[in-house]
Amino acid sequence: MQKLLILFSALTAALSAHASAEFPGGRCTTLFRPQVNEVAFAAAGAPLKVADLKCENNELIIPFDQEAKAVTLHAGSYESTGSDGAAEYFAVEQSAGPGIESCLLCDPLEALLVYRQRPQTLCVKSKLGVISCAADESVSFAVNQKFTLTENVCTPSLVYYGLEGSTLKFAVNDCKAVSAPALSYDLNHGRTIRFLNDSFYIIHADNEGISYRYLGTVKDSRRSAASPAQP
Repeated sequence: MQKLLILFSALTAALSAHASAEFPGGRCTTLFRPQVNEVAFAAAGAPLKVADLKCENNELIIPFDQEAKAVTLHAGSYESTGSDGAAEYFAVEQSAGPGIESCLLCDPLEALLVYRQRPQTLCVKSKLGVISCAADESVSFAVNQKFTLTENVCTPSLVYYGLEGSTLKFAVNDCKAVSAPALSYDLNHGRTIRFLNDSFYIIHADNEGISYRYLGTVKDSRRSAASPAQP
C-alpha cells in the first residue's frame, strides 16, 4: 500500500489564500485548530484541521440621528474601510437601518472620514471626491475598536473517511469541494503522516473517527517526530 501522497502547489496556494481572509479596513489573525501538540478527535467525514478568524477593526458610532449642513446622519454603527495615513474612512451604509444621506440634489456620498489631526471633527467625501467637514465638535460620534471571531473557517485539510484493516482512508477539502476519499495510508508504515506542511501523529482510528496529535508544521515535527509524545 502506498503512503499518503503529498499534494502540491495548487493546494499550497489555496492554503495561503485562506490564511489571510479579507476584512476591509481591519487586521485579521487566523488561528488554527488543533494547536501544536494538542490531541484532537475528528469524526468520520470531518477535517483534521480547521481555522478561526479573529479580526480587529474600527467602527464609527453615531448615537442618535443628527443633521450637519446638507447631510443626515442616522444613528448606528459604520465600519472602517481603511486609512490613507492622514484620515480613517468609514462606510456610509450600515447592515441594519438607514445610512448617511445627502440632500436630494446633492452629490451622493462615498465615505465618512475622520482626520487624525482633527479627531473630534466628522467629514464626508462625495463620489466626485469633494470633502466637506462639519464644524469642530458639532456632531456627536465616537470611534471604537470592534473585535469579531468567525469560527470554523475552512482551511485545506485532510478529511477522515474510516479504516480498512490497517489502512486509513482520507479525502481532501480544498475549500472549494471535498474530493472522493481516494487517499490512503497504511499504519504499518508508521503513525506519523504529512499533508502539505502539516504533520499528524495517529493515536487511534476506527470507522467512527480518528484520534491524533497535531505535530505542527514540518519544521515543528522534526523536533518531535523521532519519538512523538504519547497521550
